Amino acid sequence: MSDTKKNLIFVFVIIALLFIIHFINYITPFEMRSICGRARTVPGLWGMLFTPFFHANMSHLYHNSVWLAILLLIAFFTFGRKDTLWSIVMIIIFTGAAKWVFDINSIGASGVVFGLKGLLMIGGWRNRKYLVSIFGGFTSVMSIPFEVLALISSVTPPVILRFLFIQPTSTNICHACHILGFIFGCLAGYFIYDKTVKKDEPSSAEPEIS
Repeated sequence: MSDTKKNLIFVFVIIALLFIIHFINYITPFEMRSICGRARTVPGLWGMLFTPFFHANMSHLYHNSVWLAILLLIAFFTFGRKDTLWSIVMIIIFTGAAKWVFDINSIGASGVVFGLKGLLMIGGWRNRKYLVSIFGGFTSVMSIPFEVLALISSVTPPVILRFLFIQPTSTNICHACHILGFIFGCLAGYFIYDKTVKKDEPSSAEPEIS
């Protein structure tokens, strides 16, 4: 199976999981979102980590799922699944901790979405050489749009900034969560770049070729 198909399947599974969780919460009498607890409470210490998996309604879930799917695919093709998933884990942990400390109670995957935007903007921008090298070997036609988007987002940060704060009209949007996710996504992008550079550097123990 090609890497492109694996990436598509992986993204489908993640998005499907969000819809399954929302459906189970809808049909069962138990309010699953209650496990998230509240900030600055003992249950909330762990509960903050589960907030990205729950959504207020279908509109909320649909909006986040579209962006999450697009940005996940771009990140997978840019940094690989392993580094992207580790970055998401870090974004969830640190964003959740910050929400707990600053008494921010919100649910939804938008913090992860904004984290991925930060990850792509900083990690992609700093790692332009790696992105350009992708064009040397497409795995399939399906990968072209996502790799082109990755290149655009890496060399033109304003493109990311233009849609960074575009959100649907609503009075209960948690912009603080978006900002926190974006900040920790930027930090993850910074460390992903350094990790990639070190991975590509030749070992000093290797003999030189004359």
